[in-house]
Amino acid sequence: MDLSTFCRKALGIESPWRIGSVTVDDTTMSVTVHVERTKSSKGTCPECGATCSIHDRRDRRWRDLQWSKYRMFIEASVPRVRCPEHGVLNETPPWCVPNSRFTIGFEEYAVSLMLVASISAVSKLLDVDWKTLDAIMQRAVDRGLDRRRAHPVPVLCVDETSFQKRHEYVTIVSDGTTGAVLYVGDDRTEASLMAFYEALTPEQRASVGSVNMDMWVPYIEATSMGLEEGDRTICFDRFHVAQMLNKAVNDVRKQEHRAELREHGESALTGKRMSVLRNYADLTKSQQRDLQEVFAVAENTAMAWSIKEQAKLLWKYVSFHWAERAWNVWLEAAEQTALTPIIKVAQTVKNHLWGILNAVVFGVSNAMAESINSRIKMIKSRARGFRSRERFRRAILFYCGNLDMSF
Repeated sequence: MDLSTFCRKALGIESPWRIGSVTVDDTTMSVTVHVERTKSSKGTCPECGATCSIHDRRDRRWRDLQWSKYRMFIEASVPRVRCPEHGVLNETPPWCVPNSRFTIGFEEYAVSLMLVASISAVSKLLDVDWKTLDAIMQRAVDRGLDRRRAHPVPVLCVDETSFQKRHEYVTIVSDGTTGAVLYVGDDRTEASLMAFYEALTPEQRASVGSVNMDMWVPYIEATSMGLEEGDRTICFDRFHVAQMLNKAVNDVRKQEHRAELREHGESALTGKRMSVLRNYADLTKSQQRDLQEVFAVAENTAMAWSIKEQAKLLWKYVSFHWAERAWNVWLEAAEQTALTPIIKVAQTVKNHLWGILNAVVFGVSNAMAESINSRIKMIKSRARGFRSRERFRRAILFYCGNLDMSF
């Protein structure tokens, strides 16, 4: 097999295109494949596929995958066609996508590398700048979104993640079943989430059985208005409730710690923070002993810790009626502690009990969204942050959207 035949097979060159010649330059360590198009007065419109007259021809050059130590390029004179509907456009050769200076093979390889390595690492490996890789990523995401079809979404997870410092956020909506990010919206306002609901088909909106979120008011209002039975589908995340209780226990511990330091000059609570806040099942033997020492001298901390642990058991109910009774008993006990941090959490829980009971009965949580949030933090760290909100959105969909980005 000669070099021209090999290039034709490797690049998928077919009629009306053919290999004209192949030039090897040992000085620049490059191979240039010169491709010719059979002479014809007709071409194909890249927009509608109609056969059109050829307006003129433009010389173009594309980079292909590297062969050993040699860089591979394709050069061709590409016709511009005059379409009655779309005007004068470049005909798209079969080895590339529109408006790209790289072959399909090169872009496929770049996408596969970006999925497993940082942009800076891929940039060095392929010797292209980050803007080029960003354009390749954009085309890949666009292909994936174009192929994504409307499907039922019985479980939705809504969360926000920081875009930059100074409290700049984006809204993330994901499929609670598959973990795929479905939507990335600017900010964390009611309008941000409402835009997602408005983009759903009527069938998709009807298929939503639960929407897992924290107790952020704009998300609650958007879901109540965006879905027919929004209030009956909203589920407040158990981890958010646990986080509030953990903070309350820590606040009580700090209050007692400061009081003991003022009275005795030392405290049995010193160095015991993690023993008080960690899940009891995860404590070491030494930390369990520390916890017992804390309970022996810090009555309020022990009471707050007990209230927190009791709340964990309330998520195991399956009956709405019995779950409601159990939570009301817990609320009464929490309010009777006379501990301000615990009472504040109890009041928040009471105001949002309807959504908590939905989460208990449905047996759902926002764990999938929290997992996605962790992945997004890794993406930001690997990229050393994002200046553009659009690039941030694109990166989230690229890495977390479960998109079919193949050619």
